[in-house]
Amino acid sequence: MMGPHLNVQNQTNLLRCELEIVTLFETYLRDGNLCVETLGRGYDWFDIGIHTSLLEASNFLRTLTEHQDLQIGSSDEIAYQNE
Repeated sequence: MMGPHLNVQNQTNLLRCELEIVTLFETYLRDGNLCVETLGRGYDWFDIGIHTSLLEASNFLRTLTEHQDLQIGSSDEIAYQNE
């Protein structure tokens, strides 16, 4: 999705001096370069721009790993599934 020719210099920055992801999406859409896919079951999106949101995402991942015995981003599990 992210291309090498994205010009972010003219984009509006937020008070915390960050660029909103929505602004990037709008730029790609305007330029005709936006590709999207519907995420199926088992995917989730967390906006972790503030510390409470980061904690919420962290707690969600901890719950998955502890209660459902799932590993998130584990190279061992990926290798095992691809055998």
